[in-house]
Amino acid sequence: MRRADKQMTAEAGRAVLAEGMVCRLAMCDAAGPYVVPLNYGYAEGRLYFHSAPEGRKIEILRHYPQVCFEVTVAIRPIPGDGMCRWSMGFRSVVGTGTVAFLETADDKRTALAAIAAQCGAPVEVLSDAAVAALTVFRVDIVDMTGKHAGPAQGAARD
Repeated sequence: MRRADKQMTAEAGRAVLAEGMVCRLAMCDAAGPYVVPLNYGYAEGRLYFHSAPEGRKIEILRHYPQVCFEVTVAIRPIPGDGMCRWSMGFRSVVGTGTVAFLETADDKRTALAAIAAQCGAPVEVLSDAAVAALTVFRVDIVDMTGKHAGPAQGAARD
Protein backbone atom coordinates (compact mmCIF):
# COMPACT_ATOMS: atom_id res chain seq x y z
CA MET A 1 0.00 0.00 0.00
CA ARG A 2 1.40 3.36 -1.01
CA ARG A 3 0.21 5.20 2.12
CA ALA A 4 1.23 3.14 5.14
CA ASP A 5 -0.56 5.64 7.42
CA LYS A 6 -3.89 4.52 5.90
CA GLN A 7 -3.26 0.78 6.17
CA MET A 8 -5.42 -1.11 8.66
CA THR A 9 -4.45 -4.03 10.83
CA ALA A 10 -5.75 -7.49 9.97
CA GLU A 11 -8.02 -7.29 13.02
CA ALA A 12 -9.49 -3.98 11.84
CA GLY A 13 -10.06 -5.50 8.40
CA ARG A 14 -11.97 -8.41 9.93
CA ALA A 15 -14.05 -5.85 11.87
CA VAL A 16 -15.01 -4.17 8.57
CA LEU A 17 -16.20 -7.53 7.22
CA ALA A 18 -18.20 -8.13 10.40
CA GLU A 19 -19.80 -4.67 10.18
CA GLY A 20 -20.52 -4.40 6.45
CA MET A 21 -23.82 -4.98 4.72
CA VAL A 22 -22.86 -5.19 1.04
CA CYS A 23 -19.92 -6.99 -0.54
CA ARG A 24 -18.91 -6.29 -4.10
CA LEU A 25 -17.81 -9.56 -5.65
CA ALA A 26 -15.65 -9.31 -8.75
CA MET A 27 -15.02 -12.16 -11.15
CA CYS A 28 -13.85 -12.62 -14.71
CA ASP A 29 -14.55 -14.91 -17.62
CA ALA A 30 -13.74 -14.92 -21.33
CA ALA A 31 -16.25 -12.11 -21.86
CA GLY A 32 -14.42 -9.87 -19.38
CA PRO A 33 -14.70 -8.59 -15.82
CA TYR A 34 -18.00 -8.68 -13.93
CA VAL A 35 -18.83 -7.27 -10.50
CA VAL A 36 -22.00 -7.58 -8.44
CA PRO A 37 -23.03 -6.09 -5.08
CA LEU A 38 -24.35 -8.80 -2.76
CA ASN A 39 -25.63 -9.19 0.77
CA TYR A 40 -23.34 -11.54 2.62
CA GLY A 41 -22.50 -13.16 5.89
CA TYR A 42 -19.08 -13.21 7.52
CA ALA A 43 -18.26 -16.02 9.93
CA GLU A 44 -15.25 -18.14 10.77
CA GLY A 45 -13.04 -16.10 8.43
CA ARG A 46 -15.20 -16.77 5.38
CA LEU A 47 -17.74 -14.85 3.31
CA TYR A 48 -21.10 -16.53 2.60
CA PHE A 49 -23.56 -15.76 -0.20
CA HIS A 50 -26.80 -17.18 -1.60
CA SER A 51 -28.14 -16.95 -5.09
CA ALA A 52 -30.58 -18.23 -7.64
CA PRO A 53 -29.18 -21.42 -9.17
CA GLU A 54 -28.51 -19.87 -12.58
CA GLY A 55 -27.29 -16.68 -14.19
CA ARG A 56 -24.03 -15.13 -15.32
CA LYS A 57 -22.56 -14.92 -11.80
CA ILE A 58 -23.08 -18.61 -11.08
CA GLU A 59 -21.83 -19.65 -14.52
CA ILE A 60 -18.63 -17.67 -14.04
CA LEU A 61 -18.05 -18.92 -10.50
CA ARG A 62 -18.49 -22.55 -11.51
CA HIS A 63 -15.80 -22.19 -14.20
CA TYR A 64 -13.52 -19.55 -12.65
CA PRO A 65 -13.73 -19.73 -8.85
CA GLN A 66 -11.06 -17.11 -8.12
CA VAL A 67 -12.65 -13.82 -7.05
CA CYS A 68 -11.87 -10.41 -5.66
CA PHE A 69 -14.11 -8.79 -3.04
CA GLU A 70 -14.56 -5.34 -1.52
CA VAL A 71 -16.50 -4.06 1.50
CA THR A 72 -16.63 -0.40 2.64
CA VAL A 73 -18.19 0.97 5.83
CA ALA A 74 -18.43 4.31 7.65
CA ILE A 75 -18.55 6.34 4.44
CA ARG A 76 -18.86 10.06 5.07
CA PRO A 77 -17.72 13.28 3.41
CA ILE A 78 -15.12 15.37 5.22
CA PRO A 79 -15.65 19.06 4.37
CA GLY A 80 -12.62 21.13 3.48
CA ASP A 81 -11.70 24.65 2.56
CA GLY A 82 -12.59 24.66 -1.14
CA MET A 83 -13.59 21.92 -3.54
CA CYS A 84 -10.16 20.27 -3.82
CA ARG A 85 -9.74 20.07 -0.05
CA TRP A 86 -12.80 17.92 0.61
CA SER A 87 -12.13 14.31 1.39
CA MET A 88 -13.94 11.11 2.21
CA GLY A 89 -13.84 9.13 5.42
CA PHE A 90 -14.18 5.36 5.20
CA ARG A 91 -12.91 1.97 6.25
CA SER A 92 -12.60 -0.68 3.57
CA VAL A 93 -11.11 -4.06 2.74
CA VAL A 94 -10.17 -5.57 -0.58
CA GLY A 95 -9.19 -9.19 -0.89
CA THR A 96 -9.02 -12.26 -3.02
CA GLY A 97 -10.40 -15.72 -2.46
CA THR A 98 -11.68 -18.93 -3.90
CA VAL A 99 -15.34 -19.90 -4.23
CA ALA A 100 -16.65 -23.21 -2.91
CA PHE A 101 -20.27 -24.21 -3.48
CA LEU A 102 -22.04 -25.66 -0.46
CA GLU A 103 -23.95 -28.84 -1.14
CA THR A 104 -25.26 -30.22 2.16
CA ALA A 105 -28.37 -28.85 3.81
CA ASP A 106 -26.49 -28.35 7.10
CA ASP A 107 -23.72 -26.34 5.40
CA LYS A 108 -26.29 -24.24 3.56
CA ARG A 109 -28.26 -23.58 6.76
CA THR A 110 -25.08 -22.48 8.58
CA ALA A 111 -24.27 -20.08 5.74
CA LEU A 112 -27.84 -18.73 5.57
CA ALA A 113 -27.78 -18.10 9.33
CA ALA A 114 -24.55 -16.09 8.89
CA ILE A 115 -26.14 -14.05 6.09
CA ALA A 116 -29.26 -13.36 8.17
CA ALA A 117 -27.18 -12.36 11.19
CA GLN A 118 -25.08 -9.97 9.07
CA CYS A 119 -28.25 -8.16 8.00
CA GLY A 120 -29.83 -8.23 11.45
CA ALA A 121 -32.64 -10.47 10.18
CA PRO A 122 -34.15 -13.26 12.25
CA VAL A 123 -32.83 -16.72 11.53
CA GLU A 124 -35.67 -18.95 10.36
CA VAL A 125 -35.80 -22.69 9.99
CA LEU A 126 -36.24 -23.31 6.28
CA SER A 127 -37.76 -26.44 4.84
CA ASP A 128 -35.49 -28.96 3.16
CA ALA A 129 -37.14 -28.07 -0.17
CA ALA A 130 -36.43 -24.34 0.32
CA VAL A 131 -32.79 -25.02 1.21
CA ALA A 132 -32.37 -27.39 -1.74
CA ALA A 133 -33.68 -24.70 -4.12
CA LEU A 134 -30.97 -22.22 -3.11
CA THR A 135 -27.46 -22.01 -4.43
CA VAL A 136 -25.17 -21.16 -1.53
CA PHE A 137 -21.45 -20.55 -1.77
CA ARG A 138 -18.61 -19.27 0.33
CA VAL A 139 -15.42 -17.42 -0.39
CA ASP A 140 -12.36 -18.78 1.36
CA ILE A 141 -10.26 -15.66 1.82
CA VAL A 142 -6.72 -15.99 0.45
CA ASP A 143 -5.51 -12.48 1.23
CA MET A 144 -6.94 -9.14 2.27
CA THR A 145 -5.79 -5.59 2.93
CA GLY A 146 -7.63 -2.80 4.66
CA LYS A 147 -7.48 0.95 4.33
CA HIS A 148 -9.00 3.82 6.33
CA ALA A 149 -9.27 7.56 5.99
CA GLY A 150 -10.73 10.31 8.13
CA PRO A 151 -11.29 10.62 11.87
CA ALA A 152 -12.72 7.89 14.10
CA GLN A 153 -11.77 4.95 11.90
CA GLY A 154 -12.79 2.55 14.65
CA ALA A 155 -16.27 4.06 15.08
CA ALA A 156 -19.34 1.90 14.85
CA ARG A 157 -21.53 1.88 11.76
CA ASP A 158 -22.43 5.41 10.70
